[in-house]
Amino acid sequence: EGKGAPPGMNVILRDDYIKGNKGYLLTFSSDQGLNGSPIVVSWKVEQQVPIGEAEGVRAFSRADFLLTPTAGGKPIAIYTDGWEFHRGRLATDAEQRMALQRSGRYLFWALSWDDVVEATPTAQNPLKPNGLAMGVVPTFASKPESFSERWWPQSLLDPPHRPPLLMPREAQLASSFQLLMAYLANPSEALWQGMAQQFCLAQASPLAIDSPELIAASATLHLASHVQEWISSEPSRRIGQHLTPAPGLQILNLVDLDRHAPERRHPAASFRTIHFQSDPSLTEPQLQAAWREWLRQGNLFQFLPHLLLSTPGWSGAQEPSAIDPPQVWIPRESVGDGAPDVADQADLAAERQGAWAELIRLAPQPAKPLLEALATALQASDHPMPEPGFELEGSRGEVLAMAELAWPDQQLAVVDPADAGAFAAAGWQCWSLEDPPAATATATATATATATAIRQALASS
Repeated sequence: EGKGAPPGMNVILRDDYIKGNKGYLLTFSSDQGLNGSPIVVSWKVEQQVPIGEAEGVRAFSRADFLLTPTAGGKPIAIYTDGWEFHRGRLATDAEQRMALQRSGRYLFWALSWDDVVEATPTAQNPLKPNGLAMGVVPTFASKPESFSERWWPQSLLDPPHRPPLLMPREAQLASSFQLLMAYLANPSEALWQGMAQQFCLAQASPLAIDSPELIAASATLHLASHVQEWISSEPSRRIGQHLTPAPGLQILNLVDLDRHAPERRHPAASFRTIHFQSDPSLTEPQLQAAWREWLRQGNLFQFLPHLLLSTPGWSGAQEPSAIDPPQVWIPRESVGDGAPDVADQADLAAERQGAWAELIRLAPQPAKPLLEALATALQASDHPMPEPGFELEGSRGEVLAMAELAWPDQQLAVVDPADAGAFAAAGWQCWSLEDPPAATATATATATATATAIRQALASS
């Protein structure tokens, strides 16, 4: 029906077959692209999909719906949670959702019955409780653009066909279902990580993280090791706030002000724990409202590497450390004389390490050993990364052959033996995927460095 979709977006659900089973194709479309071109975003929809160790997720769950973007990207495992059933398995829910987030392979979205069936919130009928409206600095209301500009560079806001954007002030008041529809219409993890970072910054009080109040909250939730891991070794200004939006719901929100700077935009700029604890002294409506906000907060802040969704039985004592290195980095701004300082160099190294990890994760199994060897050989350098699944085109645009990995600018490729002839005829230097990974990694690293140096010399001459 398109309920909760961003303004101007048309939503169509059609029957489809996926892997031989009945499924659906969900399409968001609009003619409101920034350059006048139509926008189309499509998702394959599967029902009752098991996700576990075979998919790289440590805790098994069965998603009620799995939405996979047809243009590539992370699938979203959607869980439709009813209070009566899930009130007795909160720790299992937290473990499963965090396993998906920590895998780096999936997003998750939890929806309650009220999220789907009730009317969407309005100013006259707002969400209660709303953990995104509590403890917010006044500037977030009077000058929200100062937060958006810090975390949303123009390069992120102006892709050719960007759908209508859900602004933080709108997201602050939106239900889980509205947030889901907004993400499906505009599935940019970088943009949504920036949204989460803005909310964390807006809810940062002047309290230093070593204040008694924050130390006590960290101890109660068994977070000492997690906070220490987040702090890292570099000096910085770190502050936070302990929030209790409703009985049974508490949030520990920590920010690193230096990492929040526009010239850094470090994914680990914020640390957030959202904890729900059922209390027999509370009424059923109070419990359900706090639980529903717990789900909403988890949906929105899953884009932060340092998120913990916790409850008794699954807290900081059981949860493994955050995603490290982070996979999603928001473009940073250049400042000063352009010479990177020590912190910037560390960020760039971590960013490159994350890019290699993502490339290895998405590669087909036969290519993984070589990519792991290449990562070891090239990760500490600024040599270009290989492009997977490269197609060699002929003069008329036809595909002549395909390389498992390629460096197009240097005309280097790792290919199946059957495709080696076409690449060699086009002047490329090739290696076989069947060769020993360590030897191929050494040879390609040397060839890449040589070819890059020659190109740079020619460009400067």
